[in-house]
This record gives sequence, C-alpha cells and structure tokens, in this order.
Amino acid sequence: MRRTLVAIATLAIALTTASCGSNTDNLQATKQATQAAEVSPERLTETTTCGSFLTLDEAGQAEFIERETNGQKYDLAKLQSLCSNPDDYLMEVMEDARILLAFDSNSTCADFLGSDQKLRIEALSKATTVPTKDSVVFTDKIVSSRCEGNPQENLIAATESIFATHWQYADAAGLTASVYPTISSLSPTPSTIELKYGFTKEDGWSTAELGKICTVDDQRDAAIEITAILMNTTAGNDLGLGWSTELRYIASADEGEKYSPETSLAPEDRFKFVTIFSDGESVCESALAAEYEGLGGYGMTRSEASAPNESSKDRVYLLIKDYYGPATPDGDTELLSVYGLVARGYKATGGLNLDPQENSPVLLLTGETIEL
Repeated sequence: MRRTLVAIATLAIALTTASCGSNTDNLQATKQATQAAEVSPERLTETTTCGSFLTLDEAGQAEFIERETNGQKYDLAKLQSLCSNPDDYLMEVMEDARILLAFDSNSTCADFLGSDQKLRIEALSKATTVPTKDSVVFTDKIVSSRCEGNPQENLIAATESIFATHWQYADAAGLTASVYPTISSLSPTPSTIELKYGFTKEDGWSTAELGKICTVDDQRDAAIEITAILMNTTAGNDLGLGWSTELRYIASADEGEKYSPETSLAPEDRFKFVTIFSDGESVCESALAAEYEGLGGYGMTRSEASAPNESSKDRVYLLIKDYYGPATPDGDTELLSVYGLVARGYKATGGLNLDPQENSPVLLLTGETIEL
C-alpha cells in the first residue's frame, strides 16, 4: 500500500535524476515543469501534481488511481475536491483523502477495523470526536476495542459514545489513570460464548465456554462482554494499572422501583461477573447483593507497572439470569436501563489507593452513558 507508493516514487525519481542531471532533484522545479507541459501523468511520483491529474477525465482518474496504488480504495469525489489547488502534490492529497475516507459519516466500525493501523492513527489524530489530550495510539486501541464488539456500528457514533464514558482516577500525590469502559452487544446464547482472557493475556483465547464456568440456561439467560482500556496518565511515573466497578441501581429510572435489589425481580444471583485468567483460573461470582447500596462488583489490578501513556485492555463478562421469560419474550430491556456500571477506587501496584473523580458517568447495561 503506502510502501508501494513510496517505492514507485523513489524509482521514478532515481530514473529522472539519472537522465536529467543534478538539477532534477529539486522537486519544485520538476513540479513547475510538469505543470507547464500540462501533460497527463503516466506514473504516480512525488512530483505528480493535482493539476496534471485533473487533465484526465473521470474514468482516466479512476483507472490511474487503481493502477498506481495496487487497487487501494479512494473516494474520487473527495480526491477531486481536495485537489482544488493545482499546485498541490497528488500523493499528499491522496493521503488526506484516505484519512477522510476512514471517517466518512457513513463509515462503520468494520471499515475502521479493516484499515491499516497507520491510516487509523492518522485519521484519529485529525478527528474532532476524539480527545487530543490522550495519545493517538492509545485512542486507536479504545476505538478498535469498541468496534470489535459491534462491527456494523456507525464509526462516528461509536467514537462519540466511547468518550462519553471516561473514568479518571487520582490520588493525593497527583498520580492519575484513566479507564474507558465499553459494553458489547448482548448475546442470546451465553453458554456457547468462548471466553477471552482478562488483560493478563489480552490477545489470547481461552478454551473455556461461559456455560462451563457458570450454570447457564440458554432459554432464559443472556450475557454481555465488558471491556475496559486502562491508561497511565501520570507524567514521568510508572504506575500499576487497575480498575474497579460495581453495579449501580438507578432508582430514578425505575418507575415503582420494581427492579430494586430488594425485590424478587432482582435477586442476589441475577447478575454474575465471569472472568478467566491466562493461568486457567476462572471466576463466576454474584454481582448483586441484597442491599440498596454497596452492590457487588468487579475489580482487577496488574502486578507489573506501566509507563506513562502505556495502556492495557481488560475484559469481563456479565451473565444476566432470567433475561428472557414469559413476560419478556424479547428480553428484559427495561432491566438493562436501570442498572449500570460505576467507577470504584482501586489499589494500584505499590499499595497506592486511587479514587475516581466525583460525579463519574454511569455506563448503563444498554451501552448508554448517563450522569447522576
């Protein structure tokens, strides 16, 4: 792809230099000569201008781009628009067109995941929907994590949703960390979900299925995957990354409080956090206690420290018992709208206690974010 473009350009420049002498290595002079001749380009080089490219008709432009880039995808209308200045170098404009293509308003998460990482990072660095205070490589990890859970989601909507839920942690000495949690789409057959490891081995796959760890009824139960990207945001200090979350009952969203932890519709074992570790250990534990406050949760801390701007990915699964039933044949979506994940403090490597910022947003089990 890009290497091919550079290789073609390098070869063309070498041939030009050999035949025309030392003055031809001046790109500006070569560009002016090309413009003066008003000759349609035969090959794509670093000196090819927009002006020469636009001498081709639309069919010729499409054929030229496809031939010279080994079939890379370009939005020809965007490329023509970006070529409004005939003096611009075509290769630079083409790079901008590729970046814009990645964040087209109709682009999906699948388009993002199918792009080269270099292109994704350059696109994110120019996008207004992502926070510039975070490293772009880290942002790429966040968006990729969200997109893996729902490839058909609109890309812009996904990025906006991701950064709506941002938990910041800090201690009295100024050490800080950030957590970006996301919720994947709900799975109707949880027993067959093949579990991925937690962040001790984030790219690995376990051989365990959820149904082998918890007691699962595929006719009544459902499950969602919760992923979190953790980042050390402390300048100049290594920091152990960790996070802790708990289920929070949103009473204000529940008319009549029928889903309160104290009712039969939300028994203690209705929610279970499920995780598996790279050493084979697995955990299936109730996530909900019977009290109104202090609901059960999930937490994990890495044993090794992370450098500034270094990030890790963690995942945990939430099993929802009796999600389907006679009264809710299509799923108890109302239940998901009155329970959410909130940030809790955690103990980082070295015994440091990091507390979440006040008024941290709540990530509902529907995937929406609300402020309490």
